[in-house]
Amino acid sequence: MFEDIIQKATAAIEAATPEHVQREREEEQKTKAWFEARLGFFNASDLPKLMTKGRGKDEVWGATARGVIDKVIVERSMTPEGREMYVAELMAKEFRQTRWGNEHESAARQLLSEAIGEEIYEVGSIIHSEIPYFRGSADGVTAIGSIPAEIKCPYDPLKHQANLNLVRTGIDLKHEYYAQIQSHMMIHGSDKCYFVSYDPRRAEPDNLAVIEVERDEVFIAAIRERLEAAEELTKDYLLTI
Repeated sequence: MFEDIIQKATAAIEAATPEHVQREREEEQKTKAWFEARLGFFNASDLPKLMTKGRGKDEVWGATARGVIDKVIVERSMTPEGREMYVAELMAKEFRQTRWGNEHESAARQLLSEAIGEEIYEVGSIIHSEIPYFRGSADGVTAIGSIPAEIKCPYDPLKHQANLNLVRTGIDLKHEYYAQIQSHMMIHGSDKCYFVSYDPRRAEPDNLAVIEVERDEVFIAAIRERLEAAEELTKDYLLTI
């Protein structure tokens, strides 16, 4: 009897939850499961580095891009014990480097929700529907339209000020997070993405910057091409060991 009640309640909750949110609840961000799920994939956060080319005219892969490919190769060839140790170190490193951002991201997400008048859901790491070796973790997704958000809470107040300046000028392909923002639109199938910068030390309204970035099909095509080439290099290497 009790189990029947629980099952009915669970079904009711799922039915009331947007389908895209049900699908995206797989791994809560920054948990062990989230870190494990990302291993061996090209992730959205890797794209700024993966898109770089070498200094020479015919040098397709720059040193930082090769570093991303090497990371994927290493992760795919680890033993189960090695993966455990590697994930533990990644979690420790993440805690040290991004504690400030993690502590304030929820507040930034709530402020974004209030600013646009829509509910924002947290999401996990999601695999692209057509590119099975590519995944990304947006910092939130709207309940209606599945519009993703990339949220930054810079510890350096000057970085937040630079993001505030972008409210007037917009974000172009030279911006350090442009590739990551476009990749969120790839994964969620949206026409835009919110770029958010939040600094709780600033007074309103300068504590929050919200910028709508439109989908760039030309750049997305370049991302796809780059990912396909990187995956081929990765497979070719792994076949030789």
